[in-house]
Amino acid sequence: MDVQPNIFKDIPTKREYKETTTIKFKNDLLNFFDIDEFKDKKILECGTNHGHTTRVLSFLFDKVTLDIKVMFFQNLLMRIPIS
Repeated sequence: MDVQPNIFKDIPTKREYKETTTIKFKNDLLNFFDIDEFKDKKILECGTNHGHTTRVLSFLFDKVTLDIKVMFFQNLLMRIPIS
């Protein structure tokens, strides 16, 4: 895995926040997409909440395009690392 070690920083578990995806799901994304083939690709995330999974995707893809709810936009931006 080439992604930064702090990828799960401030990301709650399913027990802490029931509306997020599981850590297992996020690890599955890492295990599947963390290869050079995807580093320059874009991904569309359909549906988001607080940006926990979006944060993980942002480490794996060049661009993450979102289908978002406006009320969560500001919270989401705080979780995505800007390079």
